Amino acid sequence: MIDSYRALVLVDDIAFRALKISLVEPERSTILNRLRDDWSTDVGVIGVLRQEQLRSGSAVDAAYLYWSSRREPTSPRIESLLASFLINLASSLTYDLLKDLIAQNYDLSKLLDVRGVTPAIVGAFTSDIPLLIAHVKTFIGLHRMKFDLNQAAELERQVARVIEKREAPVPGVDAEQVVDLLMKNLVPAVKGIVKEELERKGVFLADNTNGVLTRGLPASPGYGFGVPIRWTNDLITQPRERYVLLISDKDVQPANDVLPLMEGASAVVSWFGYMTSHVAVTCRGIGRPAVIVTPQLADMLGRKNFLVVSGTEGEIRSYHSRPE
Repeated sequence: MIDSYRALVLVDDIAFRALKISLVEPERSTILNRLRDDWSTDVGVIGVLRQEQLRSGSAVDAAYLYWSSRREPTSPRIESLLASFLINLASSLTYDLLKDLIAQNYDLSKLLDVRGVTPAIVGAFTSDIPLLIAHVKTFIGLHRMKFDLNQAAELERQVARVIEKREAPVPGVDAEQVVDLLMKNLVPAVKGIVKEELERKGVFLADNTNGVLTRGLPASPGYGFGVPIRWTNDLITQPRERYVLLISDKDVQPANDVLPLMEGASAVVSWFGYMTSHVAVTCRGIGRPAVIVTPQLADMLGRKNFLVVSGTEGEIRSYHSRPE
């Protein structure tokens, strides 16, 4: 479990940034300040609580440890516990996303190396998102009680149940809605931050908005599909399977006899081109659908298992296998 804690800590920068744009008030200001003031990677209250929660899998055990060690009436007990579960949740979501991207053959080395994370660490990490969400709901409820003066007495009773009877407190009535909203914000926030980090390092992720992988310039009308084959100087004979040819417009020149490969392709995807470029004119002449995309998307498209290209709409879709 300590290994899981150490793994979580390595992506806490991503988790913290995601929480900054996902939390709502009154939790946002309070919890972000608590994470800044009461947490560090190896020592500090929140670090200790995270280890205890991972060790026991229990919100109650972590709460009991903290409450039994804090005697000051004004100590930020609820905030520290909630901050611990929130950073765990955001970091776990980050690892789940990294696992998915590695499974899709994305090269994450530039993102992982600077954080001391390896693909083996990512693959070995296991998270229990439903349990973390349950813990967050409990302490969101208590935190909301703390801000409601009419519930001060009820808050004391709930806390007493943890200290005296070691029972999990009952979350406040609005905890479900608050956490549902948090998750709607947090999941895309983690994805957006990871995508942004990767793009700065030259790795571009697929965008499956409305089922479309990406959009480009509709250079030649028609519809084609197949496995993506990227042109290189070593590609001489046509592949036996139905394919989509990926080729830069700069490679379409007399020195490179690419016309047979273009004629044999179901569709063509190119970059560094426009409507009157070599690829566009050639594809219209031989009746092959073609879409022109930005150079940054070439590697991402080449990693897909199957592409569907609409040269009429300028849309490219991706499937794990041939669509029925």
